[in-house]
Amino acid sequence: MRLLILVLSFLLAAPPVGAGPDAPWQNHQDMVHSRLVMASSELSGQDGALLAWEAELAPGWKTYWRSPGEAGLPVRLSVGNEPVDLLYPLPERFELFGLETYGYSHKVMIPFYVPRISINETDGSSTIPVVADFMVCKDICVPIEARYDVVLADLAPQSSSDDIRIEAWLSRVPSRTETT
Repeated sequence: MRLLILVLSFLLAAPPVGAGPDAPWQNHQDMVHSRLVMASSELSGQDGALLAWEAELAPGWKTYWRSPGEAGLPVRLSVGNEPVDLLYPLPERFELFGLETYGYSHKVMIPFYVPRISINETDGSSTIPVVADFMVCKDICVPIEARYDVVLADLAPQSSSDDIRIEAWLSRVPSRTETT
């Protein structure tokens, strides 16, 4: 039993293997913290790199889905000035100022792919700028723009401790197949 406790203590105290070169958290006036995380090359695939915009919202604050309803603005990302197709997980439904809205509270990860062609068109730079435009609301609504510089050498690492969490959020993305 002592050996089991010792092994568990060691595993819990050790830094995660392949923790990945995630962008540091950005604090947006204590309303929300955001960052980018990267998936491994295995999860990313051959066509590009899989990343996710991660946000942790302070109690009572919300951000918005691709179709926010009667109020709010959706999360939008661009990579090197080109809009990115986000894989929005299914949202929660809220009432805000008497209006029905759709979005996220507490925590969200919104996955997206950076195509290989975008990675190759960086004009020799070692980083790609990723800009997030989003709105958070509680008693008031506040638009936010955040910039993250992604190091090209860090894209799609061999392993990533974020893969499990990214996969969990990907499983919540509605299918975009057309029904006839």
